[in-house]
Amino acid sequence: MIEAYKKVDAPKTIVQKGVLQDRDYYSAFNDIWDDNKTELDSFLKENAITHVFLVGLAYDYCVKFSAESSSKLGYKTFVLKPLSKAINTEKISETDEYYEKSGVTIVNDLNDGHLDAVQSGH
Repeated sequence: MIEAYKKVDAPKTIVQKGVLQDRDYYSAFNDIWDDNKTELDSFLKENAITHVFLVGLAYDYCVKFSAESSSKLGYKTFVLKPLSKAINTEKISETDEYYEKSGVTIVNDLNDGHLDAVQSGH
């Protein structure tokens, strides 16, 4: 996995979250109180990145709160649902509603066109 990451010809960084032991960091951008920020927002801005695509575990925690933060910061934000996994699968529809209320686009089909700009490099 690290070798594949190194081969990607694009700006990249590894974001350290959870650096303060007295709080949780569900978001990749900030702690739960939004007091402490990671370097992700500044990295994205420095590299003129406007679209954020999120995947991972957990669809209903870390992915959700990272997507919310991304959207609040003004990024066009997408969650690739087929590439994410929820902890509480019984509340998927509630999580989907949360995404929609936060201005996040849920991509249910990886062939639906949302990824065209990324694939073409625009």
